[in-house]
Amino acid sequence: MTEVHLDSWQSWSVELAEKPRLIEQLRGGKTNCSYLLAGGGKKMVLRVNAGNSRQLGIDRRREKVILEAVSGAGLAPDIYHCDPERGVLVTEFIDGKPLDISRPESLTRLQSLLDRVHSLKPEIPVFDYLAHAENYWQQLPDKSGQDPHLYKREGLLEQLRKLQAVSGEGLCHHDPVPENIIDRDGELFLLDWEYAGLGSPEFDRAVIRAEWPGFCVMPVRDEIQRAADHVYRGFCHLWQSVGYL
Repeated sequence: MTEVHLDSWQSWSVELAEKPRLIEQLRGGKTNCSYLLAGGGKKMVLRVNAGNSRQLGIDRRREKVILEAVSGAGLAPDIYHCDPERGVLVTEFIDGKPLDISRPESLTRLQSLLDRVHSLKPEIPVFDYLAHAENYWQQLPDKSGQDPHLYKREGLLEQLRKLQAVSGEGLCHHDPVPENIIDRDGELFLLDWEYAGLGSPEFDRAVIRAEWPGFCVMPVRDEIQRAADHVYRGFCHLWQSVGYL
């Protein structure tokens, strides 16, 4: 299948003298299949989109608009080819390393990166946190949206409404976990923008608080921040409940 996705290489927006060759399949992705390619003195990443993108709440056309904005702003790898209809994305391979959280300036660098993301407002619909949660609830076995843990439907709905009221303030990555942030020669890049949207910056900060333990101290000061924390934990739980984690 990968060879089929390479057939369009001559139309990619990167100068290549010959068809790129497959080096290896990359590990780490939970939903898509990604491959390292080489050609013309460059390394590239070919991503073949998951067949259940819609079930996951991913809009590939929205993602394309976002990728164009963030790569143009130097926040993400360069795009060499993006075809939402065929489910293919080819980007620059960022040869870097994870952010070193032992360095005292790392938190400031991370906050600065997110501020740059949040300052962007591409022309896309405002992200609907309520609809995103409903999409997952409809996939639960009993369709009730109830579960034995903390994130029962009514409790999460209350927090979703609070977050939805401030959605649209800026572009949000929605998944700035450690493995999605790469440091290349002092420059930070964010990977995996498929859940991104024009949402609430507080959601990204909630992810940082949850996924960077022992490193990041972002105090929770108001009810929107508390709502974002609750919604992020709820989304993770729903994702796990429908079998995607």
